[in-house]
Amino acid sequence: LRAWLAAEGVDVLHVWHSRGHGLALRARGDVAALVRAHADGRSPGIAERWLFERGCDTIVCTSEACARSHREGPRRARAVAVAGAVDLARFRPATGDERLRARERLGLAREARVLGVVARVQRHRRFDLLLDGFAAACAADPRLRLVVFGRGTRLDAVLRRPARERGIESRVVLAGHLAGEDYAACLRALDALCLLVPGSDGGARAVLEAAASGVPAVVTRRRGLPEWVADGETGLVVDESSDALVAAFAALLGDDAGRLRMAAAARARACADFAPERLGERLEGAYRAALS
Repeated sequence: LRAWLAAEGVDVLHVWHSRGHGLALRARGDVAALVRAHADGRSPGIAERWLFERGCDTIVCTSEACARSHREGPRRARAVAVAGAVDLARFRPATGDERLRARERLGLAREARVLGVVARVQRHRRFDLLLDGFAAACAADPRLRLVVFGRGTRLDAVLRRPARERGIESRVVLAGHLAGEDYAACLRALDALCLLVPGSDGGARAVLEAAASGVPAVVTRRRGLPEWVADGETGLVVDESSDALVAAFAALLGDDAGRLRMAAAARARACADFAPERLGERLEGAYRAALS
């Protein structure tokens, strides 16, 4: 690797995981800058802290909150936020016919008010809170439906049984794992997305995909979520409580005009901030900063 880096005249080496980081430190030779990515889904362990604090020239984070934690840490590490990107051609608002076809596939009526969640079905993703809020909202609006995109090894314990105990099993649609155009088409069938806890990658990719699809989101204040959803403009940022979720669901799913305004704003935000070209510009800026 050291010989290849020297032969290619590499200026910047960008590493993603600690094993690769350790290899890069041994092999970098005359490479001018070493950049480390940090998905803020977890904090560095004790053995990794040296790599982040002294073993690289710049840390690239998925959110400003993560970058700030490095800059304000004991070593004042250089860190920048680089938001994720989404394929704006693949993820786009639906036409009326596309929306109806996707809803038919999911077994949803035309008049349904549809909330979706894209997440692996695990306890730490707070499905208990989501179901509490959704069940309370259903009492006021019988049109509500919840579509769950994802799978998990504890599907019965985390989702099916709790939904049955709350009396909302018939209102929850288990879409399972979808890929390719199937996923993009069904995502466009939603009226709103809800994500309470980002996944391990820290980037909340589903929120960006929903925004590009013209689907506003309800999110909590965890990690970078408030950075990707403009509260009151492209969605709603709420506290982690059942009452807060009920109010948010009612505001989005009960106000067609307001939801459509947020949907248009979400798409515009995605085109402006989450395009692949913007990701390239931000990364190039991080590389130039590391080289300086």
